[in-house]
Amino acid sequence: MTTSIKIVAFRAIDYPEITENIFYEHTRRLMEFNVTGLINSDAWLTNPFVYCLSAIDEDRNKILGAIRIHIADLVYRMPMENVLRQFNINIQYLLKNLTQNTIVAESCGLWCVNEPLVKSANLSLKLIIFHLALCTHLNVFHFFAFPPNHTLDKFYKSGFTKHELFFGYFNYPNQNYQSRVMHIMPSNLEHADTGIRRQILAIRANPNYVERLEFEEESVIIKYQSTLLKPQYLQPLLSKCG
Repeated sequence: MTTSIKIVAFRAIDYPEITENIFYEHTRRLMEFNVTGLINSDAWLTNPFVYCLSAIDEDRNKILGAIRIHIADLVYRMPMENVLRQFNINIQYLLKNLTQNTIVAESCGLWCVNEPLVKSANLSLKLIIFHLALCTHLNVFHFFAFPPNHTLDKFYKSGFTKHELFFGYFNYPNQNYQSRVMHIMPSNLEHADTGIRRQILAIRANPNYVERLEFEEESVIIKYQSTLLKPQYLQPLLSKCG
């Protein structure tokens, strides 16, 4: 049996119904881990500087996972900025300084459904790889992340490092988790594992990159579409996703 997964990217506000579905599924997944009450968790739905990257099972028209890229803007705070304020840390001046000459963004909202094949394909890592490739197209120079301990290793493997101003952990989203401020310049992948670095570069070079994974009784084809989809192409693909 072969499963075909397409990973696409689009601006969140262009498709409010789809982004609300992604938000709902992410919230439901968090509740499975007893994580609730995240700060301004739905603010991104109306933010024009947010891009969604979604993995879709093409046969079932089902969203299997997603991740977001938040472009920094002085009007819309990045999620990490709101969280750190809880710990009496204000990074507004840091971001203001960085955004004077470069584009700054944050990686957030990573989730995947709880299905065996999704775990076997390591789809969460594939989404991280894909959004690092997409950063080049969005001209992102500084890329931050605030991953919890259970996904930290995947960000390290992808080239993120501890930010020099924040070496410690933060108990977020609750006392059962430790999250860390991480950073990467997507144009410089020197800290990424060799195989991951090669794949990021391959996706950047080929906007329709395809990867095939083989397991004992099943194959998975992952199609990375790194060109931001226009509405007329996005709607037919996602209109029935649930």
